[in-house]
Amino acid sequence: MWRLCSSQIFLRRPFFETRFKSTASDDETKPFSEALRINVLDAFSSGGAQNKSEITRRDFDFSNLYTRLGEKVTMRPALQGRYRTSQSFSQSDFGGTFTFSTLESYLAADLSTIA
Repeated sequence: MWRLCSSQIFLRRPFFETRFKSTASDDETKPFSEALRINVLDAFSSGGAQNKSEITRRDFDFSNLYTRLGEKVTMRPALQGRYRTSQSFSQSDFGGTFTFSTLESYLAADLSTIA
């Protein structure tokens, strides 16, 4: 991204320019059900979605510019700072997924001992 700024100052006295910007975003994904996921190949799939995610971001930008126009010297000292925080949380496939190759192997399994 390119940004071009132009300033024309006709005053002979010093001045300050201060900027502050704060941005925040929160993303959240929750499954409809957190039940155990069961996949039987070529037959059916049931259970929870097994995805849970949470993302939080915060940005703080600060800048300060001092300008003093003199007869021979112009001063423009500046200060700029940025503080960023980011937090992420995921429980993807937390409850577990069981995959069976055939319907007969699913019917023969005892899933009551798992839960």
